[in-house]
Amino acid sequence: MPVARGYRRSRRKVRKHKKAALRLIAVGLVLVGLVLFLDHQIRPQILAMEEYQAKVYAVKTINGAVTEQVEQFGYTYENLSEISRDADGQVTSIDTNIKNINLIHTRITNRVNDALSQLDVTKIYIPIGNLTGSPLLSARGPSIEIKLIPRGYVHTQIVSSFTDAGINQTLHRLVIKVSVDIAAILPGYSTMVTVDTDYILAETIIVGRVPDNYTKVLTDSEQLLRDINDYGTAKDSGVSQ
Repeated sequence: MPVARGYRRSRRKVRKHKKAALRLIAVGLVLVGLVLFLDHQIRPQILAMEEYQAKVYAVKTINGAVTEQVEQFGYTYENLSEISRDADGQVTSIDTNIKNINLIHTRITNRVNDALSQLDVTKIYIPIGNLTGSPLLSARGPSIEIKLIPRGYVHTQIVSSFTDAGINQTLHRLVIKVSVDIAAILPGYSTMVTVDTDYILAETIIVGRVPDNYTKVLTDSEQLLRDINDYGTAKDSGVSQ
């Protein structure tokens, strides 16, 4: 009967539509699984690449800013530390110069902040072939964009350290430590990187007995601790920066 034939045709169409829908769902699930698998495989490489690029860029910017200040104002060991001698010309103490330490600390901190703030949002482009880890595909394929954004205020410290430099010799070194947070952002992938870098401001070799006790001189954005280090030694004439 015509009604029965029409009913059977209708049911066949429904079954075809259901099969087509199931195929689409299956294909969709396969694609989703593939995307998740690829994401799982390449995410560590992308995050590692972002972290590496952020560190390279930040260290370059920080070192450039510090070098600029050191060269501009000509800081040396002598104008950052005051050396006291006895009647025989022997070194009896090394006293940090508070005024100059504070001055260079402030100048460098401000200059690094200015340099990083000028970056605003920095964009770098990496060939997608670099993500494979294969030398054959390195630097090949379309480039992906990574945004580097400075986050927060730069933290700086000036540290005075004393280390053994050989027989009866001590290395006195003044170092500025700089730390800054950088956000590396790629659509779907982002990471926060803390970049720490040290820059030697001045150093010298002290010849003579090593003191039994000494303390570090530490500056940061909030304080300056001033300590005198009693050596009773003779200072070597060579000074390096």
